[in-house]
Amino acid sequence: FVVLLEDFHSPDHALLVAEKIRLALNQPFDLNGMAHLVLPSIGVAFYPQHGIDAQQLLKHADNAMYVAKKGGGNRFQITLDLAPH
Repeated sequence: FVVLLEDFHSPDHALLVAEKIRLALNQPFDLNGMAHLVLPSIGVAFYPQHGIDAQQLLKHADNAMYVAKKGGGNRFQITLDLAPH
């Protein structure tokens, strides 16, 4: 899923939201009597640093998510590519 933040105060605010989402998804839930955990990998991209349209931003956030997965998951990663494409 995608979370779009408009009018956030700073990149730190967006990262705080990403961390809150990560922590919320880390709460165990019961499914048919078995406890399950979701360990999310979250990619973050900022407008206009990482893209000037939705397609670019989603591409960079998706790439960052895969970096987070490769790093073990259960974390967020800001896109590493700072040049909009």
